[in-house]
Amino acid sequence: MLVMQIKSNAFAKLNFVEYDSHYSFATRLKHDLLTRSAGYVAADRREKKYVVMTVNAGQYMWTNVEAYPKMGEMNRSNKFTIAANTITHIGQLDIFIADMRYTLNVTSLADPHLYSK
Repeated sequence: MLVMQIKSNAFAKLNFVEYDSHYSFATRLKHDLLTRSAGYVAADRREKKYVVMTVNAGQYMWTNVEAYPKMGEMNRSNKFTIAANTITHIGQLDIFIADMRYTLNVTSLADPHLYSK
């Protein structure tokens, strides 16, 4: 089970897939076409919200942020692990979108991250 808190300054969709150390645009198309995408999290500008999702145990990675009509790709360094038979809280996710850029700030007590593109 995956638990997080998420907020954004605009409606955004944050996608994730099973971790792949050779992930590229081509593998993203393969994931999309074969519906191997693990899931997504939607955020809106009203307020932060808690998300609870059933996700199989394993390693995952964020792939992109979609804020219509734009999309920003992420690199492979943003993986996270879902442990078996536990509730995994990955922290608070803050998405900030401005013009042609986005910033994803992941804050947890154990391991804070900042992804920007």
